[in-house]
Amino acid sequence: MYFVFCVLVIILLIASEGRVQSEAQKQLIDAIRGGNMAEMKASLAAGADINLRGPGGQTPLMQAVLSGYNTAVKYLLKKNADATIGEGDGYTPMHGAGFQGRATIAQMLINHGLNPRDVHDDGYEPIIRACWGSAKRHAETVQVF
Repeated sequence: MYFVFCVLVIILLIASEGRVQSEAQKQLIDAIRGGNMAEMKASLAAGADINLRGPGGQTPLMQAVLSGYNTAVKYLLKKNADATIGEGDGYTPMHGAGFQGRATIAQMLINHGLNPRDVHDDGYEPIIRACWGSAKRHAETVQVF
């Protein structure tokens, strides 16, 4: 029984990159998922790590990008969130903005100094990901790139 417990602890540590999520971190993730800026600010003030990967290997910034929360993205960038951290498969927030068709966010990331021509390990740039979408917002994102 003790052996099984130890194996489970090791698996959890590896999955969380050796960092345990605090209550503030869980609050931050929930706040971003719910689009709640006041709760997001409170969780950061309570010590949540702005760059800690959460479920799915996504940082708070990546979650905000994929969700299209422009205000949250702007705030996280202002608070020095690392916009170069990729999610579990290495897709950066710039790729997420392309894939989801987030033109305003793509422009924010470019203005923040990120390279819109970033090439992922799969060989694709964010503009290609934007081209895969069929919504008007994807065409607007292609124009930004």
